[in-house]
Amino acid sequence: MFLHDLSKFISHKKTKKTNGTILSLPQISYIRKYNEGNVYDEYMFEVLFQLGVQKKYLKYCLPRYADFASKLFVFGEGKEPIKYNNLVEELLPKVLDEKILEDKIKKINHQYFSRLPDYLLDKKIIPENRKLNSSDILVSHQAYCFTCPGCGYEFENVAQNWVLAKMKFDDQPRLFCAQCKGVPSGN
Repeated sequence: MFLHDLSKFISHKKTKKTNGTILSLPQISYIRKYNEGNVYDEYMFEVLFQLGVQKKYLKYCLPRYADFASKLFVFGEGKEPIKYNNLVEELLPKVLDEKILEDKIKKINHQYFSRLPDYLLDKKIIPENRKLNSSDILVSHQAYCFTCPGCGYEFENVAQNWVLAKMKFDDQPRLFCAQCKGVPSGN
């Protein structure tokens, strides 16, 4: 495909739950390019996209809540922890200043979602007057990320995240994440 053909990849599907629009793969790619050089924006986007976390829970996905041994954000008794994957784990040590991260999270609509569409419009990857919000990222997570049946963690649908494993009890190879490879870990 050539860049001038990308318009046919732009999705306009809506979901009833969140009213978000699924982002196309080229849009996600350009968003990642936009985030390059700003680890806080990269971190916020990947937590929303990789983990499917609603924006209101982003404030609980701070390094101080991370339990690195179990790959969970644990933020209070009686509250369900949030599992995170390898990509988020790699980004956690890079968001060194939690005060900056907290400030960016508070201002995500004004500082991130209001500027991002201008960049994507400049790249001719979204139509004019298209606004973006966290619901778009959430429904995109639902479209492009899968839960591993072996460990229960969610991973993006890229080849490097997945392997085929043959189980002793089954003649058919099964799809598992590259992290657990279908081997039980006691989760």
